[in-house]
Amino acid sequence: MARTFSKSELIRQDKVCKSLERLISYDAKTFNDFLHLFLDDIVKQTGSRKGYVIRVFEKNQSFELTEIIVHSDNHRFSNENIKVYELTKAGPWIQAFNKKKLFVQNCGSVLFTVNEDNSISEVVERFCSFPVISGNSLNAVLIIADKEADYDVDDIEPLELLVSPVRSIAGYLGKFEELTIAKDNAEKNEQRKISYLNNISHEIKTPVNAIAGFAQLMKEDPSSGNNQKFLDIILESSNELVAIINNVAEISNIESGLTRIRKDEVLLSDVFNELAEQFKDEVSRRNLILQTDIGVSGDEIKILTDRIRLLQIMSALLSNALKFTFTGKIIFGYNLRNDFLEFFVSDTGIGIPKEEIDKVFDHFFQTGGSILKSFKGTGLGLTMSKALVEKMGGEIWCDSVEGKGSVFHFTVPYEQAVISPVYGFQSVNEGKTDNRKKIILIAEDDNINFMLIKNFLSSLDIVLMRAVNGKEAVDICSSNKVDLVLMDIKMPVMDGFIAGAIIKKSNPDQIIIAQTAYTNDRETALDKGFNDFIAKPFGKTQLINLINSYLTLTHKN
Repeated sequence: MARTFSKSELIRQDKVCKSLERLISYDAKTFNDFLHLFLDDIVKQTGSRKGYVIRVFEKNQSFELTEIIVHSDNHRFSNENIKVYELTKAGPWIQAFNKKKLFVQNCGSVLFTVNEDNSISEVVERFCSFPVISGNSLNAVLIIADKEADYDVDDIEPLELLVSPVRSIAGYLGKFEELTIAKDNAEKNEQRKISYLNNISHEIKTPVNAIAGFAQLMKEDPSSGNNQKFLDIILESSNELVAIINNVAEISNIESGLTRIRKDEVLLSDVFNELAEQFKDEVSRRNLILQTDIGVSGDEIKILTDRIRLLQIMSALLSNALKFTFTGKIIFGYNLRNDFLEFFVSDTGIGIPKEEIDKVFDHFFQTGGSILKSFKGTGLGLTMSKALVEKMGGEIWCDSVEGKGSVFHFTVPYEQAVISPVYGFQSVNEGKTDNRKKIILIAEDDNINFMLIKNFLSSLDIVLMRAVNGKEAVDICSSNKVDLVLMDIKMPVMDGFIAGAIIKKSNPDQIIIAQTAYTNDRETALDKGFNDFIAKPFGKTQLINLINSYLTLTHKN
């Protein structure tokens, strides 16, 4: 027997059908758009005077009131200053969310119990709250309020029938929105990647062009009186190119999670002497003054930190200071602040506009000041420095006055080490009378790199030996008293890691320094027992200083 429907039931069914038609026809691109359109619809259909959109964040136990509709005067209020409130301060409307179904209250109610004076106190005569639940994050409650009469079955039954389809549509829109956001992020990342590569390409081509161009001029006219000047330009451009490549590689390693921070025993006086030596020629050439300012008593401050990273950061900050300083001086030093050493580099350069100080550590940031538009450089040195400082447990910041200069500060945890006479590992000959020439083995398969290292060390009174692969290095060390091995990592027959392990197994005291173009080989080399690491490309002074920290070297007469 067919069921007959009362007139009121047919009216309610008709309301549901029409509401579903409108839901399907909504031109909503986002979850929020859908909420606002649906709320506007049910406010009108129920004859309510007010409507509210509330976003609920169950994970954070909080909610936001994002929009209020006052239908009686066709006024819509979008909450421009959206505040986040604790879910415990929600009013009775929260029952709709908790029970996942409509909640009706036909008596005077305070919808929001937030006060003193964060306040959004809303008193209504009667209300109905509608749950829109879709997943863990796209959750909301819509409230219709202040209908002239009570909310009854003619209002509630059509709304109850809409709960399930509204949830389905909201879920679809949520997934669509997530895909849209993911697509936009992917496009932005791709654009950033293209921009990044274009900047890198431009910055690399500039010094390469100078190196190739001036080398060609020198070859065309070997006796030119300008050749010394050309050599200075080639060397400066080479250093610039090395800095760019090293910074790009370091940032890539940091972002890939490959960078590890070690704790070496670091004698700060050695670090500062090395920095002064590194920059003295450029400072002299530009008629600037380079000073140190040590705020900790005692010259022999020895700490536990990552020596290579500390040098990288200080070098980047000093290079940056030199780039923007034309007259005056650059001062670098450190002070003890509670449990941190605070390092600084101060300059009398052109300074940074106040509104741009917070941006100087961003990738490829170049300040917008007109005087700086002609400056070369990627700005990656500061980006790398920030990332390394934070990995070392410190922070970095900048104080600057445009036209007067800048001071870059960074901190590292202060862990004092016991002072010993020599930084690093002791020489194999320490404490012994040995007048023979030191023997240094260069394990290097590339002829040009071997020729370069040989010439770097040509002024030293040493015996130089060569191995073109790891197996040769093992054989030479087994049959000769080698004082130090400079071991390339990527070699044929047997790589440097395997060769180093074999040599160390038979002679644990053998000093082996890894030399490689792969900066992330540093941690692997040190973990495998190598005494130290030097990254290609390296300079003559850098190499000799490193070797000299393990051996007592003498120069030829």
